[in-house]
Amino acid sequence: MVFILNVLILIVSLFFYKIYLGNIFNFPNLFNTLWLLMIAFSYQNILNIPTPSNTTYLYAYLSVVVFNISSIIFLMKRRNNNDKIDENSRLNIKSKYNLWTLFFSSVVSFFSLLPSLPSAFQLLRTSGFHEIRKEVFLSEDSGKMLLQWGINPLIICGIVMSVVLLLNSNEKINKKFLVTILVISIINCLMYTIIFAGRFLLMICFISVIFEIVIHYKGRLFKIFFNNIWLAISLVLSIILVIVISNQRVLSNLSFWNMTYVYFFAPLNLFNVYIENPDFGKLDDLFNGKFIFSGVYTPITVLLNRIFKTGFSIPLATLNEVTSNFVWITPFVHMNNNSTYLYAALRDFGILGLFIYPMVLAKYFQVVYNNFLMNRTVFTESLYAYSLAMLVFLLFEWMPARINIILAGVFMYLLYKSFFIKLK
Repeated sequence: MVFILNVLILIVSLFFYKIYLGNIFNFPNLFNTLWLLMIAFSYQNILNIPTPSNTTYLYAYLSVVVFNISSIIFLMKRRNNNDKIDENSRLNIKSKYNLWTLFFSSVVSFFSLLPSLPSAFQLLRTSGFHEIRKEVFLSEDSGKMLLQWGINPLIICGIVMSVVLLLNSNEKINKKFLVTILVISIINCLMYTIIFAGRFLLMICFISVIFEIVIHYKGRLFKIFFNNIWLAISLVLSIILVIVISNQRVLSNLSFWNMTYVYFFAPLNLFNVYIENPDFGKLDDLFNGKFIFSGVYTPITVLLNRIFKTGFSIPLATLNEVTSNFVWITPFVHMNNNSTYLYAALRDFGILGLFIYPMVLAKYFQVVYNNFLMNRTVFTESLYAYSLAMLVFLLFEWMPARINIILAGVFMYLLYKSFFIKLK
C-alpha cells in the first residue's frame, strides 16, 4: 500500500512539474523520483532488510516536502520574470571556440596520472581493487591528494564539456579535435579509476553524460546511441568496469544486482541506524553550520594543518569517523558511508538542517536551471547536466562537502571563458 502511494505521489509530481515547467525532465522531478522510490522500496523488506523507523520516514518525507515547496517558491520568480524563456531552446554556438585550453587540461591530467599508474597496476595484479582502495585510505601522499582535488574535477570537465560540444557541434567546431579531447579525457577517467579503485568519478561522468543526452535529445536515447556508436561503447565499458570494481571491492557474498540494490536503495536503512542509535551516530555533536559549505574551506584547513601543524578539525573527517564504520543492517548485509545527505543535515544543524539543506539545494538548482534556460551556453548546459547527476549522489552523502565537487563547477566556468581567447 505504501509503495503504491509513493508511486501515485510520484506520478502526480511528474505531471505537475511537466505543466509547471513545460518539460517532464527537470530537477524537482528527478529529486522526487530518487527519494520517493528509495522510500517505497525500503518498505518492501527486500534482502530481509528491516523497515526503517517512523522517525526516519518522517525526516525523509519532510526533506522532500521542504525541497518541493522551496523549489516552487523560488521558481515563481522565473515564471513572473518578463524575460521570455523558451523551454525548448537549443544551444547555439555562434562563434569559433578556442579549444586548446580544454585540450591542454586533458593532457596535463594525463601526465599527472601517469606516474601513479605502474604501482596501481602492480597492486591490481597481485591483490585486486580492494587492496588498492585500502592503500588509498591509509595513504598520506600529498601527490594523490592533489590528484583528487585538482585532476578529478578536470577530468569531469573534459568529458562533460566535450560531450556537450559534440552534441551541439556545427561548422564552427573542429569535431575531430574535440573527439581527441574526449578520448584523452576518457582515458584519464579510466586511469584515475584504476589508481584510486573508486567508482565515483566513473559514475558521475557516466550519469552526467546520460543526463546531457536526455536534455539534448529530450529522452530519445536510442537515436543518439545509434548515431554515435563510440559513445554507446564507452558507456557500456563504464558499466562493466563499475561491476568489476564493485565485485572486487566489496567483501560480501551478494550478487552484483543485490549489491546495486543495497548501494542505491538501502542508504535510508543506514541513516536509520544512526537515528535509532544517536550515541553511535553522534547526533548531539553538531557542526553548527560548519559542514554545509565545508568543501570551500576544507582545503585551507588541510594546508594549514600540514604546514603549520595547527590541528584544526575538519568537518568531513569528523563525519567520516562515524560513516566509515561498516554497519550490519541485516545479518548478511553490511554497508558504510552511504547514509544520505540527511545525516549531514542533522549533524550540522539538528532538526533545522532538514529545512536548511533542502532549501539551499532548491535555491541552487533554481539558479542553475534559470541560467540554463535564459542563457544556454556550453557552461550552463554542462553545469546543469553535472548538477543533475549530483542529485543522484545526495542519496549517499552531502557531496558539496568535497572540494573536487566545488572545483568541477569552477573549472567548467574558467574553461568556458577560455574558449573566447583569441590565438595570435
